Amino acid sequence: IKNASHILIVTSTTGQGDIPANLAELYNQLNSTFPMLTNKPFGIVAMGDRSYGDTFCAAGRSFDELLRDLQAKPVGNR
Repeated sequence: IKNASHILIVTSTTGQGDIPANLAELYNQLNSTFPMLTNKPFGIVAMGDRSYGDTFCAAGRSFDELLRDLQAKPVGNR
């Protein structure tokens, strides 16, 4: 991911606001190694159902927060 020119995360949310299994390893690795992605452009597409209340698009929000913490630069709204 450090060598990518741009980052695009497309995710749904599972369970009680969880990141899907096919993306959980990426999220956990980024969160544990914390590679700085300073000014790397990123976008998040988060799919969900508003009837889930607080967990609506929680996986997308988690990735958005993590990438911002890694100093990546959002190119639009999630």
